Amino acid sequence: MVNGFRFHTKELVRKAQNSGVLVRGDDSDSNKEYYGVLEDIYELRYVGNRKVHLFKCHWWDVARLGRGYKIDKYGFTSVNTHCALNTNEPFVLASQCEQVFYLKDMVDKDWLVVVKTNPRDLFNMPEVEETVMNEEVYQQEEVECNILCPNDHEPAIHVSLYRDDVEPQTVLRTNDQENEEDNFINDNQTDVSGSEETEEELLDDDDGEDSDEYF
Repeated sequence: MVNGFRFHTKELVRKAQNSGVLVRGDDSDSNKEYYGVLEDIYELRYVGNRKVHLFKCHWWDVARLGRGYKIDKYGFTSVNTHCALNTNEPFVLASQCEQVFYLKDMVDKDWLVVVKTNPRDLFNMPEVEETVMNEEVYQQEEVECNILCPNDHEPAIHVSLYRDDVEPQTVLRTNDQENEEDNFINDNQTDVSGSEETEEELLDDDDGEDSDEYF
């Protein structure tokens, strides 16, 4: 596993194609991409249990556009399998490699279409700008107030307390409203004459009883 990719050499017969290699150029043209096929893997061991892995690859010719490689109108790159890159440096660091797949061109049998892939369980998260996180808190020191001068006069606003767009109407009380008012009990206007008469009768009865006892 390198950079999230699982590589296998071309000689291994597998259902999955894991031998395609992509290396981005480090020369004057940093956008240059080199395509190849992994042939062998070397492990170099150093003192202190340090290890370095090298990939030995067969590189396609990407120096001559139209003969060694081509790019179609959709942006897909194809390499010619009969043209190899003229170089004496087949080795590359494993940490510099990315994985690609090759599909056979249905029109040109000697060409392979390059398909780039992303490593499994690896997501390209957007970078957070540090300048935004380290910004100082802004606080306004002075408050601007709009104060009217004595010479400035605000426009007078007249609000009408009645509606001019509606004709006046007279609302009459209905019989139900009058009956409700008649049945309303007002404590301040309650007739207390009946209660006064009963109290006088009780007093007369008490006087009569007392007179009988004395006689």
